[in-house]
Amino acid sequence: MGPTSDVREEILSAIKEESGELVVIKPFKYDDKLSGHKLAIELSPYYSKLFVDDKVYFFNRETGEFDGTSIPMGDKDN
Repeated sequence: MGPTSDVREEILSAIKEESGELVVIKPFKYDDKLSGHKLAIELSPYYSKLFVDDKVYFFNRETGEFDGTSIPMGDKDN
């Protein structure tokens, strides 16, 4: 049995990224009930923001280059 259409789309996106072509990113949110992890993508005028649990990774919208991560403001329990 071959890969599902979702898997094929992911593979094609990875190939396009490697080839330097522009890839369209759409905002989404996903809560993995099995692992408890939360993933999301949000777009701003300057950044594509990838949320992994409580951490945010920033990518330049124009170039796609990684630009940094969020800085925690302190322990949630204190």
